[in-house]
Amino acid sequence: MRTRTTTTTTKKCLGLQGGLLAHFIPSPLALSSTTVGRKFHRACLERALCCRAQDFEQPTETLAPEPGSKRRRKPGPRLRPPAGYRVQHLAVMSTAVKLDPNTAISTAKDAVHASFDDPRVLWWSAAATAPEMLDGMTGLPLEQQPAASEPAPSAVCSQRLFARFGALCERTRRDALLAASRPADAKHACAAYAQAREALLTDPYQLGPWQVKG
Repeated sequence: MRTRTTTTTTKKCLGLQGGLLAHFIPSPLALSSTTVGRKFHRACLERALCCRAQDFEQPTETLAPEPGSKRRRKPGPRLRPPAGYRVQHLAVMSTAVKLDPNTAISTAKDAVHASFDDPRVLWWSAAATAPEMLDGMTGLPLEQQPAASEPAPSAVCSQRLFARFGALCERTRRDALLAASRPADAKHACAAYAQAREALLTDPYQLGPWQVKG
């Protein structure tokens, strides 16, 4: 089975609202800045967040390679994202007080590099009654580990978010959207978002096959 992964670059091109809320929000939502307090590396962070999709706003004409660039461009038409969809560059900053003294990249023999062994993920929002700690590997609340036979889903899992989307459609009388039985069907029903996503994920000079995994 072939699926596509979601990256921070995807969010910076398609918007934080995602395909469901794109039905209600006319323009993509973008971050203006981000602050990192652990293993900050400006070049790596900028590339991971936005700069590897730097051409996501170009027309369909064949693009010539930039002077000194190693990126090769094949001739032929390219998909163009609809109006309003483009890569949103943002300011990246580091905290004055480091939460981790180690560096992300170092050539020193005794350097301690970035480690992602800790799976804990903490999320909260203004509407949440309390923060929720998740296992980033399973998506389940940590208090349920080891997982029960039928663990309760997180408040931010796809199932719960799609249920909230359905409630919003009922409240706003968007009956056509209520016919969608899966989140993917509802996302594809937003023509502008679907076109932008297709342009981003199929163009070999954007994210293209890099995001496809078997």
